[in-house]
Amino acid sequence: MPNKEKVNWLYFGLIFLFLSLLSFVHFYYSTYVGWSLFLYAFSLVIEVFAETFLFYFIASALIKQKSRLLYYGFISFTFLILLMQIIHFMMLRLMDSNLLLFFKTFFSAGFDNFLFLLRACNINIYFIILASLLIVLLPFAGPGLYVLTKRLIKKRIFSLPIRNILLIEIICFVSLLGLEKAGRKFLSSQEWRYFQKTMPIGSSFQKKDLLTIQLHKPLKKPTSPVKIVRKATKKPLTTTYKPNIYLFILEALRKDFLTFTVAPNIHNFSKDCLAFDETFSNANYSHPSWFAVLHASFPFHWKYFQTHFQCGSPILQILKKMGYEISVISSAELPYYQMDMVLFGKDHYLANFYENFFGKTPDQRDQLCFNLLKEKNIKKEGQLFIVFLDSTHSEYSWPQDYKAPFTPVCDSINYIELSYNHSSLDKVKNRYANAINYLDHLFGSFICSLKEKNIYDDSIIILTGDHGEEFFEENSFFHSSHLNRYQLSVPIMCKFKTPPKHQRKIASHIDIFPSVLDYLTKRNDIVSLFDGCSFFDLQRPLFTLAVSQNANLAPDHIAIIDGKTIMHFKFSYKKDLYDATHLHMISQQSMKDEPKELSNSEITSLTEKNLKYLY
Repeated sequence: MPNKEKVNWLYFGLIFLFLSLLSFVHFYYSTYVGWSLFLYAFSLVIEVFAETFLFYFIASALIKQKSRLLYYGFISFTFLILLMQIIHFMMLRLMDSNLLLFFKTFFSAGFDNFLFLLRACNINIYFIILASLLIVLLPFAGPGLYVLTKRLIKKRIFSLPIRNILLIEIICFVSLLGLEKAGRKFLSSQEWRYFQKTMPIGSSFQKKDLLTIQLHKPLKKPTSPVKIVRKATKKPLTTTYKPNIYLFILEALRKDFLTFTVAPNIHNFSKDCLAFDETFSNANYSHPSWFAVLHASFPFHWKYFQTHFQCGSPILQILKKMGYEISVISSAELPYYQMDMVLFGKDHYLANFYENFFGKTPDQRDQLCFNLLKEKNIKKEGQLFIVFLDSTHSEYSWPQDYKAPFTPVCDSINYIELSYNHSSLDKVKNRYANAINYLDHLFGSFICSLKEKNIYDDSIIILTGDHGEEFFEENSFFHSSHLNRYQLSVPIMCKFKTPPKHQRKIASHIDIFPSVLDYLTKRNDIVSLFDGCSFFDLQRPLFTLAVSQNANLAPDHIAIIDGKTIMHFKFSYKKDLYDATHLHMISQQSMKDEPKELSNSEITSLTEKNLKYLY
C-alpha cells in the first residue's frame, strides 16, 4: 500500500450516517418522555460516534502497516458489522429481540434444523437464493463500496491524527459511563432494558441492580419416563371406559381472536367445554409448548429430555398400557429439534400410526390432516388422535378458492416494511383472521362428522394453540419474544362427557393430560407424578410457569403467573440450568400487562411460594 495512502473518510461517514438513521428510528418509536428521553437520545448519539471513530481509529493504525490484504480485510469486517446491525435492527423492530437470538435460532442446531426452520417460517426460495448470494458477495461488498466512495472524493482526502481520534474515543467512553450511571438511577427496569437493546452495540457497559432471589435448592431434574411409568403401573391400569381422545394443537392461536365472527364453529364448541378464567401456554414458541402438553412437565426440561431420553412421553406410554391406540397426524414440522423423538420416542414407536405431511402449503397440509383423520376415525373408543395444524403460522394461509371473509389483505407479509412502518398491520391481521377462519371451517366439518357417527358426546376433545401471536401491542410482531398475554394467552378448550362440577380458574398446557388421566382413572397417585395438576384439583395454588425462546438451548428466561401478576426472571447458572443458584428479576406486570409495582418482600414471598414446585 502506498506510503501516502489515507483513510477514506466518506466510507466511514456513510457508516456513521447509516447507524444514525437506525438510531433515529429507535428514538422516533420510543415511549420515553422528559429526562428519560434526553438521556436516551444523548446516549444514542454518543455511541454512534464512539463506534464509528473506533473503526476509523483501527483503519488509521492498519493503513500504516502497508498491507493491502490486512487493510481491506478490516474494511470487509466493518461492512459485516454494519450488516449485523441491520439484522439487529430488524430483530428489535419486529420481535423486540437481539442479534444473539437470531444466531441461536438459525444456527445453533445444525444444518438439518436450519432447513426445518426455513420451511416452518414459510420462507420462500427466492429469499433464500438472495440471502445466499449476499453471503457469497459479502467479502467483496465492503471493499467495493470503499473503493467506489474513494473515487467519488478523489483528492479531497484528509486524515485525523490518531491521537485526536483516541481522545474522542475516551471522551465518548467516559460520557457513556456517566449516562449509563444516570440511567441505572432514573430509568425504570422496563426503560433500562429498552435502553440496552437499542444501543448500536446491543448492550450497555453497566447493569442495573435487580432483585435477586436465592434458590434454596438446585432445580429438580426431571424423573426418567421409565420410572414414571413403573410407578403409574404398580396398580393395574384397567378401565372399562376408554372414550376417544382428540387433541388439536393449532400453531400460533391467540385466544382473543376466537370470536363468533372469526371462528363460529370453535366458538360454539367452547360452550361444551370447561370454563376457565385464564388459560396459558407454557412457552412463547412451539417445541417447549408441545413438550409441556404431551409430557405435562415444566417446559425448561425439554432440552434435558432431548439429550437424555429416547422413549417419548410417559403420558403416552401410560395411555398405551391402558389400551389406547395412538395416531399422530401433523402439518407442522415435528422433526424440528428432534421433537418427534422427544414426544413419540425413537422411530415414533409410541404411535400406532404416524404421518407428518411435507412439501405442500400449510393450508393444503391441514386439509390432508383432516381428510386422514376422518379416514382413520373408525372406532367409537380406545383411540387417541394427536393433530398438529399449521395454517395459522406466519404467513397465515388458506386455499386460493376459499372465500376468505376478512378484507383487505396483503398478498404477503413484508417484514422489512413492518420493521419501520405499521400501516399494513390491519391487512396482516386480516390474513391471520382468515387463516383462523379456514381452520375453524375444517374443525367444524370434523365435529359434524363426529356427531353424525354418534361419537361426539362420549369423546374427550381438546383444542389449544401452542402459543399466541403478537401484532406490535408491546413492540413485537409474531411470537418467541415476549412473555405477555398476547403471546401466552391461548385457548384451552376441553370437552368431557361428565366432568366434575368445579374446576380451577387458571389452566395451562401442563395441566391437560393430568386432567385426562384424572378423569379416566380417578387416581391421584398417577396425576402427582407430573408437574402439571388436574383441572379438577382445587387444592393446589393458582400458579403456572412459562418460558421464552432460547432456540436449541434450555430456556432460562421464565415468567411466573399466579392469576394476578406476571413476574419475569432469569436463571443464573454456570454450566446448566440444574446448577442455578439465583433468579434475577427482570420485570413485573399485572395480568393486564400494565406496570404493577410490588415491593421486594412481596415479590420474594410470592416467588418462593410457587418455586417450591420446581425443587
